[in-house]
Amino acid sequence: MKHGKVNIAVVVDNRRRKNDERLPLKLRITYKGERRYYSIGYDVTEEEWDILNSVNAKGKLRDITFDAYVKELKENRQYNTAASYVTACNALHRFKSTIKFEDITKEFLQKFENWMIANDYSITTVGIYIRTLRAIINLAKDSGMIKPELYPFGRRKYVIPTGKNVKKSLSKEEIKHVFNYETIEGTSMDKAKDFWIFSYLCNGINMMDIAKLKWKNVDNTTISFQRQKTIRTTRGNPINITVIRNAPINRILTKWGKEVVSKEHYIFDVIDEGDSYELARKKIQQFTKVTNKWMKRMGEELGFEISLTTYVARHSFATILVRSGAPLAFASQSLGHTSILTTQKYFAGFELAAQAEYTKALIDF
Repeated sequence: MKHGKVNIAVVVDNRRRKNDERLPLKLRITYKGERRYYSIGYDVTEEEWDILNSVNAKGKLRDITFDAYVKELKENRQYNTAASYVTACNALHRFKSTIKFEDITKEFLQKFENWMIANDYSITTVGIYIRTLRAIINLAKDSGMIKPELYPFGRRKYVIPTGKNVKKSLSKEEIKHVFNYETIEGTSMDKAKDFWIFSYLCNGINMMDIAKLKWKNVDNTTISFQRQKTIRTTRGNPINITVIRNAPINRILTKWGKEVVSKEHYIFDVIDEGDSYELARKKIQQFTKVTNKWMKRMGEELGFEISLTTYVARHSFATILVRSGAPLAFASQSLGHTSILTTQKYFAGFELAAQAEYTKALIDF
């Protein structure tokens, strides 16, 4: 039995011109003379559409696709992610100024990797940049701009390198030194230490989530919140993180928490209720920067091998939790991860003392 041929194309919908003069792109599927149109979530100007369909559409990977996606990220207030895409794009165009989608082959990606390494980029950075490029290629593939057989990633194609897992967690003994580090009450070091400890004890909560905690998130025994980083992507299935309050947490809430005027007010004096999104973001960046500055100084004085940052507080919470016998699924839930695979990437190698203890079982007859 013969079936009619299916034709698929990306077309511009001239009937749906938007206020900014951009036109939505549609996926057009034609079968037995019948056409159906499906939105793919991207808009272009008439000039961009002409460029995409021209024979000489060279050098427009950045101008059209990267920039369009960066614009979308900024509109979703994903400023840090947008910045990482811009940085990756700049590196790509330093390597080759004019690029078409069909240029991006397994060989092209290998040469790009070799070029970055020759220019002192780390393997970790190479992986980050090429994963960013892959995300853009995936968008192009999904919208029909790239034929599936030309997709350059995957088995027997280009494999993105991963960096060596660097230790990002403190040991229990090192954590004890942080807790016992003497500070002068009310100083910047004192404040940095308290918020680092608060992050460590509150399921590795990051600085943005600390800044946005409100009194409504707190009851007599727990603190509950959703991660700002994933709140948009998990709207259909929100992940609530619950922290069990203890004496150090209570001390920090009392010491640095503002007076309870309303349950809708922020707990800590980092951002204000009337701040614009952009102003709040800058205040949180400064809060993080100052905390890291003083904690790095503490780590140096204590002789730690790793740079003591708020990121280390989160990793230390996860690593020590699992090494103490907690199931990986519990650690994943506590961190607010959507996948256990994400949690697995957190863990540093086991300490030599722990390895020695485990390997005793090999001759414990």
